[in-house]
Amino acid sequence: MKNKKSILKGRASAVFLIAVTAIVCVAFFILGIRRMQNIYSEQMYVTELETRKQSLSDSVNNFIATIDLKRSEADEYYTELMTQSETKAKEYAIAYGDYGEGLSNYFDSVALCDCFSYIIIDASTNQVLYAAGALSQIEYTGDVDALTEGLAYSTLIKNGNISCVYGISKEYVETKLLNELAGEIKVRKYQDGEYLWIERIDNLEGGNDFATVLVHPGNPEIEGKTISTETLDEKDNAYNQAMLDGIKADGEVYTTYWYQEYQSDLISKKIVYSKWYEDYQWVISMGIPAHEIVEFVSETEKENQPAVYRMIALITTMFVVLFGLGMFFIIGNDRRLFLRTEKILRTEAHVDELTKANNRKFGNRFLEEKFEEYKKTGVSPAIMILDVDKFKGINDTYGHDAGDEVLKKVVRVMKKNMRATDTLIRWGGDEFVGVYDAVSKDGLYLLAEKVFESFEDLSISSKGKIVNATVSIGFTHFKPQDKSFKDAIKRADNGLYHSKSGGRNQFSILDE
Repeated sequence: MKNKKSILKGRASAVFLIAVTAIVCVAFFILGIRRMQNIYSEQMYVTELETRKQSLSDSVNNFIATIDLKRSEADEYYTELMTQSETKAKEYAIAYGDYGEGLSNYFDSVALCDCFSYIIIDASTNQVLYAAGALSQIEYTGDVDALTEGLAYSTLIKNGNISCVYGISKEYVETKLLNELAGEIKVRKYQDGEYLWIERIDNLEGGNDFATVLVHPGNPEIEGKTISTETLDEKDNAYNQAMLDGIKADGEVYTTYWYQEYQSDLISKKIVYSKWYEDYQWVISMGIPAHEIVEFVSETEKENQPAVYRMIALITTMFVVLFGLGMFFIIGNDRRLFLRTEKILRTEAHVDELTKANNRKFGNRFLEEKFEEYKKTGVSPAIMILDVDKFKGINDTYGHDAGDEVLKKVVRVMKKNMRATDTLIRWGGDEFVGVYDAVSKDGLYLLAEKVFESFEDLSISSKGKIVNATVSIGFTHFKPQDKSFKDAIKRADNGLYHSKSGGRNQFSILDE
């Protein structure tokens, strides 16, 4: 009896020890899960931060490519305008009778263009007979060549004693370009409400009026006003000075500044990418609030939470039922849980939440791999960029829910016409990139035609109304001269731009 009591007592002690050990193990296991979640959250934040920073850089560089394209088109236009105007001005002045007055009258009332500046001189007396525009502000000293310093395009006309210098001022060209860019900036849509802005550096040494704000859709009231390197943010950081130092050192820089949220006491951080556009002394910038990244990580964690809770309950039950195998199970399951959670987080981090297409982070890595394959094999996939025409108008007219449905429909149409080896990426906003594996140069037009025709009926029903939409598309291949996949993306984007500027609802192929 005594032995039985001892055995029972020993078993009770063992059961108690096992129970305590099980509880302690479960508690440590739960703490481990929590710690692992924290590590994943931190790593996800770092990864998403790098992705968003790359997105800022890509957006700014794509916009700079747009500036270069607009300048190239403007140069062709102004060069042709100067050539035509020279011939017409001479003919008009001769027919007028008084050569100097005739030239003045031509540029003032006949040229049908407000861009011309001119100065007409009697060479026998060095007297200025007529002047207008930028050249009317210059004091003539007898040096005709000095008159062209402020002109981007200029021509000298002579007839007897009459000399005429006319052209288009650098200030006019820059202002015209800036107005076009301002309009484009204000209609561009980016993820999470981001926007571009432009500042002009007036003094590279810094100071109170070191720069002027030219375009700022986020705060139009400060456009035309100067800014200072001595301005401090909400945490006393001289963020303008940091931007200027980075621009002077490397031509581009990431900076952060702290600001007070609108109608709130909350102090938030913004991450900004700025790049120098030296020709006009401009700095092109784009920023994103850091809390957008935190919210993304938080939402991802929230979606994974039920799976984590179920896993904890399963492990706890197994500890109670089979503690003898518990430690072995913990070791094996710990690794399985780690890999499973990692896979879930990695998969969700690569898929666009709204459309279920691949996201920009995945796309950058995938295109980089495809470009490396191309360099080894010489076989290029077809690269496509597509966006929805007048997407902002759809959002403004029918609401963002309708806009979201249009984007989902675009993805469904695209995937329906894609092979298993093709890949679709949501590049940002209403812009998508398609990668079509092993499409030859001869087959590119057929592909482009097939893809475009698949959007003949891009319509959805929203709140009892039919919303119709069209798309514009650009296509290209990788080229031997490309330094990275970004060159092909820019080329396809230029094709998209041609489709847009050509009237939308069409495709363009830039493959030369």
